Amino acid sequence: MRTSPLLLTTVLAASAAGPLLAQEPILLGLSPDRVIVSANALPGTIFDSARPVDVLEFPEIQVKLQATLGETLRDEPGVSATSYGQGASRPVIRGLDANRIRVIQDGLSVLDVSNTSPDHAVAIEPLAASKIEIVRGPAVLLYGTNAVGGLVNATSSRIPRSPVTGLTGSVDASYGTVNDGVSYSGMLEGGYKGFSFHFDTSYRHANNYDIPGFKRSAELRARDPRPLEDEPRDTLPDSRYETKQAGGGVSWAGSRGFIGFGGSAFHTLYGVPGFEEGVSIKLNQKRYESAGQLNQPFPGFRSIAYNFGYAAYAHQEQAPGELGTRFTSKGYEGRLELRNERFMGFEGVLGYQIQRGDFRAVGDESFQAPTRTQNHAFFVFQEIALGRQLRFEVGGRYEYQRVKGSALDLPLVDGFVFPEEPGFVPRRRTLHNFSAAGSLVWTPREDWNLAFSIGYTQRPPTGQETLAFGPHLATDQYEVGTPDLAKEKSLALDLTLRKRAGWVTGSVSGFYYRYSGYVDLLDTGLDFLSAADADGAEVRQFLGRGADANPALAVDLRIPVFRFTGLDADFYGFEAEAQVHLLGPVPSSAAGDRSRARDAADGKTARPGKSVARDPAPALARDLFIDLRGDYVRAETRGSNGFDLPRIPPLRLGAGLVYKDQRLTARVDYRRVFRQDQTAPLETETRGYNDLSASVQYTFASGPVTWTAYVKGANLTDAEQRNHVSYLKEVTPLPGRNVTVGLRASF
Repeated sequence: MRTSPLLLTTVLAASAAGPLLAQEPILLGLSPDRVIVSANALPGTIFDSARPVDVLEFPEIQVKLQATLGETLRDEPGVSATSYGQGASRPVIRGLDANRIRVIQDGLSVLDVSNTSPDHAVAIEPLAASKIEIVRGPAVLLYGTNAVGGLVNATSSRIPRSPVTGLTGSVDASYGTVNDGVSYSGMLEGGYKGFSFHFDTSYRHANNYDIPGFKRSAELRARDPRPLEDEPRDTLPDSRYETKQAGGGVSWAGSRGFIGFGGSAFHTLYGVPGFEEGVSIKLNQKRYESAGQLNQPFPGFRSIAYNFGYAAYAHQEQAPGELGTRFTSKGYEGRLELRNERFMGFEGVLGYQIQRGDFRAVGDESFQAPTRTQNHAFFVFQEIALGRQLRFEVGGRYEYQRVKGSALDLPLVDGFVFPEEPGFVPRRRTLHNFSAAGSLVWTPREDWNLAFSIGYTQRPPTGQETLAFGPHLATDQYEVGTPDLAKEKSLALDLTLRKRAGWVTGSVSGFYYRYSGYVDLLDTGLDFLSAADADGAEVRQFLGRGADANPALAVDLRIPVFRFTGLDADFYGFEAEAQVHLLGPVPSSAAGDRSRARDAADGKTARPGKSVARDPAPALARDLFIDLRGDYVRAETRGSNGFDLPRIPPLRLGAGLVYKDQRLTARVDYRRVFRQDQTAPLETETRGYNDLSASVQYTFASGPVTWTAYVKGANLTDAEQRNHVSYLKEVTPLPGRNVTVGLRASF
């Protein structure tokens, strides 16, 4: 039964790839000179960056692709994921998520509602991404206060930034054993005399995935014993999904710049595993974009560029025999950037950003009244070279935010009974926010550097943090906002050491964030009770934790009440990765300057999303190296009664053996995820686990076609794995053993 999808994927890829031509060769070893755009105001390379950055490109991205963006990135240093089944997972960077991690697509906000709940999917299909950039640490100056913890930018290249000549494309198909999952994707782009087009599409389908043992953890089964026949095992119910997407764009590009337009449609239907069976979410988003750039627009400026996007988003939560809450969001974001020429040694960017979002939730789980949020921001970022070895960066951002909505005005006291029609109080709040940052990058030797950055950020509370008042069943909490919640202020320090040549290469980063008014949900000690009286009328009230309800009431729902509260907190930790090269040292990158990378990112020397070296260097014909990785984060409140914060990822250490040549890439990896016993009050500990994975990719040419065949195995020991970051860790283990086979054809 499981062989037919595999046969289908192979036949589809073979038939579709008949007329295809060749693609670029496999990249060998580390690529610290790959161009990045998101981390810096001025495009540079990973090695140049003042902040820790990772970039995933083909062929590496092909091995790591999962159904969601969070799961695709969760093995990267410093990155974990919320893991809400197969259909919804959002990246978590250094223990920070939701409104502190900004997820963007092609430089603009995704404009979805994934930050409001872990069961809400990110409206990005990883199959459509040609490159994914991960910035660990604040990216506030360029992208806003909700990037205080980091940034993820998925690049689709739907609007070509530079001329495309001829016709290029690719087709990919794969099959996974753990869920009978199949995926198909295709891309086609071409151009003539400056006019270019891009089109991509993909389809995924998977059944409920296999798990090694019981759905509920041993600890939960001990606390809440049930008959064995009522304990689901071997397969996780409600973890199926189906996703479709298509997108494209057109542009005209010449020596003075480009202008283009694009759009996409994203649809997914996925099960929501957890506390109630049979729940699913049907999500749709339509997105429209435009981008352009004019080089040398007037004296003193190198370029002026704009990005603008609009999206209409909706998802419907569904349960057997009923429709649940419907979430909708309509919004737009625009960016205008002026890049100035060098003046008195300084070169950088001046910019303006505008964003608006209209959020609405209608239904029983409407935990927030309709809200409108509007932001305007002005930012400046400049850098100066202080000799050949030292570079200084400095910048600032002013952001104006207005949140308009309504809040329930009810007392949080034991025994309070809701009125039949609780009154909403209109709320409008305007905040002015300031952020500033500075960085030093010291390059004492050609292939070594040390980067230090310091940043101060003011983050205004969101509409959910101030106006929420309702049951949130995805997290099994009744959420209550605080209308007069103060701004969240943070001081962030980051130190990174990098080495890009020699027998040993890699980087290590240490960080410390000091928060004042860190916003988190705290347990109030109350329970929310929804019940029916003897006449069938609904009764809603607050009760003390453990207090007995009126025996005359038929209780339908009882969940704990949590309130958004400002805390003083510290986050600190490290990420490290090192490669020990066994066949010979990585050659030194010849001396060059950052302008090569900037020209490449501007589309003058390479297509966006492609790898570009700062300066040509001898390439390794083959490489065999030991890949070592580790990360750790600790988060706790300050004060004599301090406590650990919830859902913080545990220590992770790993080692792998990797071989690469121009055709073959093979690796085997072992990772230990340690026990997390530094837990918040009322939070349970999570056992550690081992993770063994392996993958092989082989690229070959057959006539005009370049083929890449790949096999990857995950959780090869079929170990029970539970993600401490997930709200559902005790009822949704991660997938068991999985083997994925696939075939890609490119021209």
